[in-house]
Amino acid sequence: MGASTGALFAAGLISGVLLGLGLIFASWIVSKREEYPAEDRFSLVTLLKALLKAAPALTMPVIILGGIFTPTEASAVAVVYGIVVSVFYYRTLGLKKLYGVFVESGILSGAVMFVTATAHVLGYTFAYESLADEVLKPIAQAALSPTMFLVVVSVVLIVAGTFLDGIAMMFIIVPLFLPAIHLLGIDPIHFAMVVIICWGIGQQTPPVGAALFITSVIARVDVLTLTRSNIPFIFVMFIVLALVILFPETIVLSIPRALGL
Repeated sequence: MGASTGALFAAGLISGVLLGLGLIFASWIVSKREEYPAEDRFSLVTLLKALLKAAPALTMPVIILGGIFTPTEASAVAVVYGIVVSVFYYRTLGLKKLYGVFVESGILSGAVMFVTATAHVLGYTFAYESLADEVLKPIAQAALSPTMFLVVVSVVLIVAGTFLDGIAMMFIIVPLFLPAIHLLGIDPIHFAMVVIICWGIGQQTPPVGAALFITSVIARVDVLTLTRSNIPFIFVMFIVLALVILFPETIVLSIPRALGL
């Protein structure tokens, strides 16, 4: 879309905080309803001790986001950093455990690759048969208000996200809507935030929700059980998506404009 990465990052701050708070609230409601036991009462001293102990681990996101690396290089550096910290600082990772980590990582990566490969094949088929053009052009050309257009686009993106991985969706679907958003006067950064949240929702819903299957493998819980338990959290994401669509000036564009991005 030619949008600034910094502007996109800034545009996602408020919606990211809203998502975080909403998901925390949903977790609290579920925990109260299911009567999950608390490990210990909250204590500020305990929190500070935990933060100090976790400081080396919490440095990893800083390396990933703030390092002078490409995304691929950052992931490799993060892995090396994680191994060094686990072996020499926390002293919880010996050779035997490290071997187990590599094996489990290979299994998880294989599961992810199967899902991604299938989604890419489906995306290639859509592109080769020009199915996206046939389905999406009437929507892009319809006489809709900006808000209604984003609502319709959101439905399309969420449904597409259940079948396509994010990269395939970006290349196949998003470009078709770009002329329409320019014609309707929709800010590209606003459109990008809608796309990203829809992508997040689509990746958590069957039949090909990549994040759903990855979580299922990690947690060793079947997909249907995981999907049922995930409904409150998806509901929160729909609420934030609605706020992003309805109040772009406040939720999406205020921080980028304040920063001059």
